[in-house]
Amino acid sequence: MRRVAVVAGMWLALTVASTMAAWACTCVVVDPRKGLRNADAAFVGALLSQDETAPDANGVLNGGQLVAFRFTVERSVKGDLATAVTVYSAASGAACGLEVQPGRSIGLLLRRDDDGRWRSGLCNQVEPKRLLEADRPFAAPAAVATGLLAAVATAARRSVRRSGWPAAHGAIR
Repeated sequence: MRRVAVVAGMWLALTVASTMAAWACTCVVVDPRKGLRNADAAFVGALLSQDETAPDANGVLNGGQLVAFRFTVERSVKGDLATAVTVYSAASGAACGLEVQPGRSIGLLLRRDDDGRWRSGLCNQVEPKRLLEADRPFAAPAAVATGLLAAVATAARRSVRRSGWPAAHGAIR
């Protein structure tokens, strides 16, 4: 009888646990250059403050609730941003909300929502160094190609000289 009670209890626990809502944020790694190109704005800055989450009517905290995060802008990477900016995000990192400590510099990719507010989230946080590097232009393709062709030509001349092939076959007289 005791064994039946244990099995029934385990079955009930698994049934309840499997029906509970679970929050988790999974970010796809995006090249910072592509993220910057697709963003409406971007900056490197530090968190000044953030709003507290308010419980709903049942007293439950909702991690997906939008809250305001206020940042000081240390460097605007894209867009015309003021020295301080308010960004709206989910309250919890589990719901893909921002995860940042006050005073710590982060890079942040932004988009404007339909109400004109700046929005962002956990998947749009970028290490400051990587965001600043993404803003630098690539080397000019012509310069890269010219350097590569010069290196190949030099290597080919050295190889031909060592082999003695041109002189042996009448190519050099």
